[in-house]
Amino acid sequence: GAFEVVVGDAAAAPWLAALAVALVVLPLLARRQFPFAAPVAVWLLAAGLSFLDGRLLSGPSVFVAGMLAAFLLGNLRDIVQARVGLAIVLGGAPSTKPFSCACDGG
Repeated sequence: GAFEVVVGDAAAAPWLAALAVALVVLPLLARRQFPFAAPVAVWLLAAGLSFLDGRLLSGPSVFVAGMLAAFLLGNLRDIVQARVGLAIVLGGAPSTKPFSCACDGG
């Protein structure tokens, strides 16, 4: 969770990385009130924050939160919401991979 961000090698300030991880994981607490919006918020927040800094959301807690959100979206009773959730997961998953440049610098 936020612990491995604070003690690990974070790209940004440790408090900013811990805040970003908490911001991505916390919507799952509202999954009973918002069975579609809560898991979608996890993926949209993770994708948005990874565009700001691709190294910001590292660690197993964000991975587990993303997989749990994908599972919750796949188990929705409304088939349209489940398919829209699948599209969001498939669209957001590649964008959450940390960006790296394989440039040679010249």
